[in-house]
Amino acid sequence: MTRRAFLKKYFVRFAVSLTLLGLIMYTVYHVFASTSGSLMTTPVQTYDERRTVSGEAYLFRDEEVLTVSQTGLVNNLAQSGVKVSRGVRLAEVYLGGTADGTLHAMQIELDRLNGLISVLENSAVSADTTLSKAGVFRAEANADYLEIRRAILTGDWSGISATADSMLTMLNKYVVLTDPNTGIDETLSTLKAARAALLTGTPLTVMNDRASGYFYDRTCVDGRESLFTSAALKDLTPTRLEELISEESSAQQNSFAVGKMVYGYEWYLAIPLAAGAEETLEIGEDYPFVFPENRDMELRLTCTQVTKGED
Repeated sequence: MTRRAFLKKYFVRFAVSLTLLGLIMYTVYHVFASTSGSLMTTPVQTYDERRTVSGEAYLFRDEEVLTVSQTGLVNNLAQSGVKVSRGVRLAEVYLGGTADGTLHAMQIELDRLNGLISVLENSAVSADTTLSKAGVFRAEANADYLEIRRAILTGDWSGISATADSMLTMLNKYVVLTDPNTGIDETLSTLKAARAALLTGTPLTVMNDRASGYFYDRTCVDGRESLFTSAALKDLTPTRLEELISEESSAQQNSFAVGKMVYGYEWYLAIPLAAGAEETLEIGEDYPFVFPENRDMELRLTCTQVTKGED
């Protein structure tokens, strides 16, 4: 057979065989090459998963109850919940032999007068305030009004009293600015005269004579100030926390609570959680906490201890 006849007869077979061999080598090369090198990828979308765990928290901090020897009419001089310095006068207590029922009614009236006086005093407008601020006062009053409506609709009444006072203050500022003859000074003088008529006798002044801290009035004294302390955290277990919660509030014997002072900057929350929640917590890490009773205020707290109960 001549060379020409040989090539003509087997050329197609050789061509097909070489093509198949090339495809096999190409496939094997890319299979092994993909395992030896890095592969660049581009994320299409990132998802963050957030797990929410709810619980009733208990506040541990060092508190000192301020007491006097007898019951009396309490006229607060410092605002509740505000930080005060050492040496500041906190309250005046007008001691006397008034019957308990009458004293209670007088205290309610005094608190009402103090609230109205505070609103009017905060409603003062400086002489250099221009009429352009009137729109600002109305806008802030409207924002407070909407917040009050939201609280009514949702049933969240926490802080609504302060919001109402803020709205009244803004409305008063608007009226004072737009109408100089509003007569707010006369109303303030009348309220102060009514307060002075209630406060008779020589008062006993309660001072903050220890250190700077936060003052809370008598309505915030719950009788558990000696239970939920920083020292109680040292040996705190789920069982011990249940015992503290179930203990009855301790009444101040032979004394009358005027308010309390909170010293120190370390406050702790103890939160009983369901089994399994500890898997999501790590000591030393910060976690966002939302407080529904304070208008969903969010704070970042540090986890300092995780203790499991017997069950």
